[in-house]
Amino acid sequence: MAHKEMTNQTQIELSKKLREISGIVFNKEGKLFCHDDERAAIYQIDPFNGEILKVFTFGLFVKRGDFEDITMAGDTFYMVESDGRIYEFREGADKEQVDYKVYETDLDNDSNVEGICYDPDENTLLLALKGKPGDGLDEKDNRAVYSFSLATKKLNPRPRFVLDKNIILKESKEKDFAPSAITYNPANDHFYITAAVGNIMVEINRQGKIVSLTKLNRKLHEQPEGIAFKDSQHLYISDEGKKHGTLTIYEID
Repeated sequence: MAHKEMTNQTQIELSKKLREISGIVFNKEGKLFCHDDERAAIYQIDPFNGEILKVFTFGLFVKRGDFEDITMAGDTFYMVESDGRIYEFREGADKEQVDYKVYETDLDNDSNVEGICYDPDENTLLLALKGKPGDGLDEKDNRAVYSFSLATKKLNPRPRFVLDKNIILKESKEKDFAPSAITYNPANDHFYITAAVGNIMVEINRQGKIVSLTKLNRKLHEQPEGIAFKDSQHLYISDEGKKHGTLTIYEID
Protein backbone atom coordinates (compact mmCIF):
# COMPACT_ATOMS: atom_id res chain seq x y z
CA MET A 1 0.00 0.00 0.00
CA ALA A 2 1.42 3.36 -1.05
CA HIS A 3 1.35 6.33 1.31
CA LYS A 4 0.59 9.59 -0.48
CA GLU A 5 0.66 13.26 0.43
CA MET A 6 -1.39 16.08 -1.05
CA THR A 7 0.18 19.49 -0.52
CA ASN A 8 -0.66 21.59 -3.59
CA GLN A 9 -4.03 22.96 -2.57
CA THR A 10 -6.31 25.99 -2.49
CA GLN A 11 -9.03 26.38 0.14
CA ILE A 12 -12.22 28.37 -0.28
CA GLU A 13 -14.42 29.57 2.58
CA LEU A 14 -18.06 29.05 1.67
CA SER A 15 -21.20 31.01 2.50
CA LYS A 16 -22.65 30.55 5.98
CA LYS A 17 -25.60 28.90 4.23
CA LEU A 18 -23.21 26.03 3.47
CA ARG A 19 -21.81 25.63 6.97
CA GLU A 20 -23.25 22.10 7.03
CA ILE A 21 -22.20 21.22 3.49
CA SER A 22 -22.27 17.49 2.88
CA GLY A 23 -21.73 15.77 -0.48
CA ILE A 24 -20.43 17.30 -3.72
CA VAL A 25 -20.61 16.21 -7.36
CA PHE A 26 -19.62 17.54 -10.79
CA ASN A 27 -21.89 17.06 -13.80
CA LYS A 28 -20.66 16.33 -17.32
CA GLU A 29 -20.29 20.05 -18.09
CA GLY A 30 -18.11 20.66 -15.04
CA LYS A 31 -20.81 22.33 -12.95
CA LEU A 32 -20.35 21.75 -9.22
CA PHE A 33 -23.30 20.85 -6.99
CA CYS A 34 -23.53 20.31 -3.24
CA HIS A 35 -26.28 19.80 -0.71
CA ASP A 36 -27.41 20.56 2.81
CA ASP A 37 -27.38 17.65 5.25
CA GLU A 38 -30.85 18.28 6.75
CA ARG A 39 -32.90 19.71 3.86
CA ALA A 40 -33.35 18.53 0.28
CA ALA A 41 -31.69 21.70 -0.99
CA ILE A 42 -29.16 21.37 -3.80
CA TYR A 43 -26.82 24.25 -4.52
CA GLN A 44 -24.86 24.95 -7.66
CA ILE A 45 -21.65 26.68 -6.64
CA ASP A 46 -18.80 28.21 -8.60
CA PRO A 47 -15.94 25.66 -8.56
CA PHE A 48 -13.34 28.44 -8.46
CA ASN A 49 -14.65 30.78 -5.75
CA GLY A 50 -17.47 28.87 -4.05
CA GLU A 51 -20.13 31.47 -4.85
CA ILE A 52 -23.70 30.13 -4.77
CA LEU A 53 -25.09 30.33 -8.31
CA LYS A 54 -28.52 28.81 -7.69
CA VAL A 55 -30.43 26.55 -5.34
CA PHE A 56 -33.27 24.15 -6.04
CA THR A 57 -35.13 21.61 -3.93
CA PHE A 58 -37.03 18.39 -4.45
CA GLY A 59 -40.54 17.73 -3.18
CA LEU A 60 -43.63 19.95 -3.09
CA PHE A 61 -42.82 20.63 0.54
CA VAL A 62 -39.05 20.74 0.93
CA LYS A 63 -38.05 17.27 2.06
CA ARG A 64 -36.23 17.03 5.37
CA GLY A 65 -33.99 14.15 6.36
CA ASP A 66 -30.46 13.06 7.13
CA PHE A 67 -28.92 13.50 3.68
CA GLU A 68 -25.36 12.24 3.50
CA ASP A 69 -24.05 12.37 -0.07
CA ILE A 70 -24.92 13.10 -3.69
CA THR A 71 -23.92 11.71 -7.09
CA MET A 72 -24.99 11.78 -10.73
CA ALA A 73 -25.59 9.16 -13.41
CA GLY A 74 -25.85 10.97 -16.72
CA ASP A 75 -28.14 13.94 -16.09
CA THR A 76 -29.87 12.36 -13.10
CA PHE A 77 -29.08 13.18 -9.48
CA TYR A 78 -29.12 10.68 -6.63
CA MET A 79 -28.96 11.54 -2.93
CA VAL A 80 -28.77 9.07 -0.07
CA GLU A 81 -29.94 9.23 3.53
CA SER A 82 -28.16 7.53 6.41
CA ASP A 83 -30.78 4.75 6.47
CA GLY A 84 -29.99 3.82 2.85
CA ARG A 85 -33.01 5.47 1.24
CA ILE A 86 -32.08 6.81 -2.22
CA TYR A 87 -33.71 9.83 -3.90
CA GLU A 88 -33.68 10.34 -7.68
CA PHE A 89 -34.38 13.73 -9.27
CA ARG A 90 -33.39 16.06 -12.10
CA GLU A 91 -31.65 19.42 -12.05
CA GLY A 92 -33.93 22.36 -11.37
CA ALA A 93 -33.81 26.05 -12.13
CA ASP A 94 -33.07 28.55 -9.37
CA LYS A 95 -35.69 28.26 -6.58
CA GLU A 96 -37.51 25.47 -8.47
CA GLN A 97 -39.04 22.52 -6.63
CA VAL A 98 -38.57 19.36 -8.70
CA ASP A 99 -40.29 15.98 -8.54
CA TYR A 100 -38.45 12.97 -7.19
CA LYS A 101 -38.57 9.20 -6.85
CA VAL A 102 -37.46 7.32 -3.77
CA TYR A 103 -35.98 3.81 -3.59
CA GLU A 104 -35.81 1.71 -0.47
CA THR A 105 -32.86 -0.56 0.18
CA ASP A 106 -32.35 -3.30 2.73
CA LEU A 107 -30.03 -1.00 4.66
CA ASP A 108 -31.13 0.86 7.79
CA ASN A 109 -30.04 3.34 10.44
CA ASP A 110 -27.58 0.82 11.89
CA SER A 111 -25.87 0.69 8.48
CA ASN A 112 -25.27 4.44 8.68
CA VAL A 113 -24.77 5.08 4.98
CA GLU A 114 -22.41 8.03 4.48
CA GLY A 115 -21.34 7.98 0.85
CA ILE A 116 -22.74 7.41 -2.63
CA CYS A 117 -21.11 7.40 -6.06
CA TYR A 118 -21.89 6.13 -9.55
CA ASP A 119 -19.96 3.26 -11.12
CA PRO A 120 -20.47 3.69 -14.89
CA ASP A 121 -19.00 0.30 -15.80
CA GLU A 122 -21.54 -1.59 -13.70
CA ASN A 123 -24.38 0.99 -13.88
CA THR A 124 -24.65 0.85 -10.11
CA LEU A 125 -24.63 3.24 -7.19
CA LEU A 126 -22.02 2.40 -4.57
CA LEU A 127 -23.00 3.02 -0.94
CA ALA A 128 -20.25 3.44 1.66
CA LEU A 129 -21.27 2.47 5.21
CA LYS A 130 -19.95 3.96 8.43
CA GLY A 131 -21.91 1.55 10.61
CA LYS A 132 -22.70 -2.15 10.67
CA PRO A 133 -21.23 -3.84 7.56
CA GLY A 134 -23.82 -6.63 7.45
CA ASP A 135 -23.33 -10.00 5.72
CA GLY A 136 -22.09 -11.52 8.98
CA LEU A 137 -19.10 -9.16 9.13
CA ASP A 138 -17.78 -7.80 12.42
CA GLU A 139 -18.26 -4.03 12.69
CA LYS A 140 -15.16 -3.76 14.87
CA ASP A 141 -12.91 -5.05 12.07
CA ASN A 142 -14.64 -4.13 8.81
CA ARG A 143 -16.23 -1.38 6.77
CA ALA A 144 -18.41 -2.24 3.76
CA VAL A 145 -19.46 -0.74 0.44
CA TYR A 146 -22.66 -2.06 -1.18
CA SER A 147 -23.97 -1.69 -4.75
CA PHE A 148 -27.45 -0.66 -5.88
CA SER A 149 -28.36 -1.58 -9.48
CA LEU A 150 -29.93 1.21 -11.53
CA ALA A 151 -31.27 -1.43 -13.95
CA THR A 152 -33.24 -3.40 -11.35
CA LYS A 153 -33.42 -0.76 -8.58
CA LYS A 154 -32.29 -3.46 -6.15
CA LEU A 155 -29.47 -3.66 -3.62
CA ASN A 156 -27.00 -6.52 -3.97
CA PRO A 157 -27.17 -8.26 -0.57
CA ARG A 158 -23.43 -9.00 -0.70
CA PRO A 159 -20.94 -6.16 -0.22
CA ARG A 160 -19.14 -4.91 -3.31
CA PHE A 161 -16.06 -4.07 -1.22
CA VAL A 162 -15.03 -5.00 2.31
CA LEU A 163 -12.30 -2.86 3.85
CA ASP A 164 -10.16 -4.31 6.62
CA LYS A 165 -10.23 -1.62 9.28
CA ASN A 166 -7.26 -3.05 11.14
CA ILE A 167 -4.98 -2.71 8.13
CA ILE A 168 -6.06 0.89 7.59
CA LEU A 169 -5.51 1.79 11.24
CA LYS A 170 -2.12 0.10 11.31
CA GLU A 171 -0.97 1.93 8.18
CA SER A 172 -2.42 5.31 9.19
CA LYS A 173 -1.69 5.06 12.94
CA GLU A 174 -5.18 6.45 13.55
CA LYS A 175 -7.62 5.16 16.17
CA ASP A 176 -10.68 4.77 13.95
CA PHE A 177 -11.82 4.75 10.34
CA ALA A 178 -15.39 5.79 9.58
CA PRO A 179 -16.18 6.55 5.90
CA SER A 180 -17.87 9.86 5.15
CA ALA A 181 -17.89 9.97 1.32
CA ILE A 182 -16.99 7.99 -1.79
CA THR A 183 -16.24 8.96 -5.38
CA TYR A 184 -15.06 7.42 -8.65
CA ASN A 185 -12.08 8.62 -10.68
CA PRO A 186 -12.51 7.68 -14.36
CA ALA A 187 -8.88 8.63 -15.07
CA ASN A 188 -7.55 5.54 -13.27
CA ASP A 189 -10.76 3.52 -12.72
CA HIS A 190 -10.30 3.67 -8.94
CA PHE A 191 -12.58 4.64 -6.07
CA TYR A 192 -11.72 7.02 -3.24
CA ILE A 193 -13.21 7.01 0.25
CA THR A 194 -12.75 9.77 2.80
CA ALA A 195 -13.22 9.32 6.53
CA ALA A 196 -14.24 12.25 8.74
CA VAL A 197 -13.34 10.05 11.72
CA GLY A 198 -9.65 9.41 11.19
CA ASN A 199 -9.13 12.14 8.56
CA ILE A 200 -7.99 9.55 6.03
CA MET A 201 -8.53 9.03 2.31
CA VAL A 202 -8.11 5.54 0.86
CA GLU A 203 -7.88 4.66 -2.82
CA ILE A 204 -9.18 1.25 -3.88
CA ASN A 205 -9.21 -0.61 -7.19
CA ARG A 206 -12.08 -2.59 -8.72
CA GLN A 207 -11.08 -5.69 -6.79
CA GLY A 208 -11.41 -3.81 -3.51
CA LYS A 209 -7.67 -3.74 -2.84
CA ILE A 210 -6.41 -0.65 -1.04
CA VAL A 211 -3.95 0.95 -3.45
CA SER A 212 -2.98 4.01 -1.43
CA LEU A 213 -3.66 5.84 1.80
CA THR A 214 -3.51 9.60 2.34
CA LYS A 215 -3.69 11.31 5.73
CA LEU A 216 -5.63 14.55 5.41
CA ASN A 217 -4.28 17.69 7.08
CA ARG A 218 -6.45 18.34 10.14
CA LYS A 219 -5.76 22.07 9.91
CA LEU A 220 -7.40 22.08 6.50
CA HIS A 221 -10.02 19.41 7.05
CA GLU A 222 -12.19 19.97 10.09
CA GLN A 223 -14.78 17.43 8.98
CA PRO A 224 -14.47 16.07 5.41
CA GLU A 225 -17.96 15.23 4.17
CA GLY A 226 -17.74 15.24 0.37
CA ILE A 227 -15.28 14.29 -2.36
CA ALA A 228 -15.34 14.66 -6.16
CA PHE A 229 -12.97 14.80 -9.12
CA LYS A 230 -13.44 17.76 -11.45
CA ASP A 231 -11.03 16.16 -13.90
CA SER A 232 -7.91 14.00 -13.81
CA GLN A 233 -5.88 16.76 -12.15
CA HIS A 234 -8.24 18.36 -9.64
CA LEU A 235 -9.73 16.74 -6.54
CA TYR A 236 -12.28 18.61 -4.42
CA ILE A 237 -13.03 17.88 -0.76
CA SER A 238 -15.84 19.63 1.14
CA ASP A 239 -15.76 20.12 4.90
CA GLU A 240 -18.43 21.06 7.38
CA GLY A 241 -17.27 23.82 9.74
CA LYS A 242 -18.23 25.61 12.93
CA LYS A 243 -18.89 28.93 11.16
CA HIS A 244 -18.31 28.22 7.47
CA GLY A 245 -18.04 25.19 5.28
CA THR A 246 -14.93 24.92 3.13
CA LEU A 247 -13.98 23.60 -0.27
CA THR A 248 -10.39 22.41 -0.71
CA ILE A 249 -9.06 21.98 -4.23
CA TYR A 250 -6.04 19.73 -4.74
CA GLU A 251 -3.88 19.60 -7.85
CA ILE A 252 -2.86 15.98 -8.25
CA ASP A 253 -0.49 14.08 -10.53
